[in-house]
Amino acid sequence: MTATNQIILGHALQALGAAVGNPLRLGEDGVATLAFAGTQELTVEAPAGSDRIFIHGRIGRLPAQGSDAAAREALARNLFKLPIAGAWIALDEGAGTLLLCCSVPAEAIAQGGLASLLLSMFTEQAQLTSAFAQSDFGMRHAAQADRHQPLSAFALRM
Repeated sequence: MTATNQIILGHALQALGAAVGNPLRLGEDGVATLAFAGTQELTVEAPAGSDRIFIHGRIGRLPAQGSDAAAREALARNLFKLPIAGAWIALDEGAGTLLLCCSVPAEAIAQGGLASLLLSMFTEQAQLTSAFAQSDFGMRHAAQADRHQPLSAFALRM
């Protein structure tokens, strides 16, 4: 039996896909990976047994030298510095990467919030990735990414 959150996310992805003219669907495992502007990816998940939707995407690989400082900066950023409610930066220790993560109630997605949440996540992911790549991870760049990028930039990666 499919979990309610999987049904909600599946419908939200189908509606978003119809709006952008690019079919989007949730995999049988409750997971889909979305590419944006060809360079960024976010994974959306609706785990069975949960009433939440989880979104995560890579922002950078920890450097061989100075990884403690980068991790410390990421943790400091978690405290009141992420503009997305329910978002945090996490360490995937096995892969040695930092991830931007978010968790929202499935009902928030059911009410039409998927597109704006994904755009916010892609925007913040781009800013964090850029800052991390420039060894300026803990600093917010003055230039803000365009929050009104076309939805047609969404694509599904399976």
